[in-house]
Amino acid sequence: MTLTALRRDTRGAVLVEFAVVAMVLLVLVFGMVEYGLLISERLAIQQAAREGARSAAIGETTSTVTTKVLNSAPSVPITSSNVTLEKQTGSGGWGSLGNTTDGTQNNAAFGDYVRVTVRFNHSWVTKLFSTSPTVDTAQMVSRRE
Repeated sequence: MTLTALRRDTRGAVLVEFAVVAMVLLVLVFGMVEYGLLISERLAIQQAAREGARSAAIGETTSTVTTKVLNSAPSVPITSSNVTLEKQTGSGGWGSLGNTTDGTQNNAAFGDYVRVTVRFNHSWVTKLFSTSPTVDTAQMVSRRE
């Protein structure tokens, strides 16, 4: 082959262009999958916090509230240690929510605010964006009825 014939030969150019474009497309597709999973888990723990706050607002025991939180997000692996139940104290701060002495309901007084916090460590599937888990938190506050 002569030098001018080699310059006109473009058979390998298509393969190189495809390799460059394919890498960009793969990163975009994996990015959409990663963030889709993150958003799905975030929505699940927000719904779980909402269910827990509603349950605490109607006076159910702390164990019942925690169970409802865990059952509301079956697709997300959270445990009871990821759930925090609190009530607003008289000074405006937050204290731990407990049960009454007879154990039939939680100890938040009527009109007090109760807060349910759910924490979850999202592990990235492809490790494209981060190798360490991302901590995701959902909180919901409701008034005791």
